[in-house]
Amino acid sequence: VDVGAQWIGPTHAVLLRLIENFKLELVDQVYPDAKSTRLTECVGYKQQPLKGEDEKQVRDYITLLSDMSLDIQLDAPWAHVMSREWDHMSIEQHVKATLPSAVAQVEVLLFAQTVLACLPENTSFLFFLFYIKSSGGMEALGDGELGAQKWKLKGGMTRLSSCLQHDITGRGAVIRTSSVVESVSGTERIQVCLKSGHRFTCDRVVF
Repeated sequence: VDVGAQWIGPTHAVLLRLIENFKLELVDQVYPDAKSTRLTECVGYKQQPLKGEDEKQVRDYITLLSDMSLDIQLDAPWAHVMSREWDHMSIEQHVKATLPSAVAQVEVLLFAQTVLACLPENTSFLFFLFYIKSSGGMEALGDGELGAQKWKLKGGMTRLSSCLQHDITGRGAVIRTSSVVESVSGTERIQVCLKSGHRFTCDRVVF
């Protein structure tokens, strides 16, 4: 069982390069049909397909989000003229104020919750637009050929973690887990003090 990020898409350039370097294997994400009764990672796959006006509203809203996200500056999302209003508005509030159909609302809110792993009523609408922009657009967040959930790593994502661990320890790095850091000081030679009383002098520290 993978707990955490496990899907990989074409826009994940750095991750794909690591997977290639470590000679790991990708497998396609499988989506069962709506008649399936077995457990699956696909959140909400038992929902009925959208039809008619409900489908149109969802598609129009996705287009709206894509257009709105284009104006968000990744290095300064607060610079947008609407940033304060959007940051004080939740995703759920914007969805319900924009979409008349309750069915369309549920579909969009499920998408937001699945992608962000946060409740839409607790998440800033400005952050949602920033997330869409930084991810490469709505298409990159979906389930299609260009989506972020196109592949999984054969054997589980922990295989990549293990490869990274072996790689950096082979270069002389030291990995410490379950260690409470009390203080970090210095610039060129970094002093790290642990709650256990251990002290380390390091060239570089990554938390």
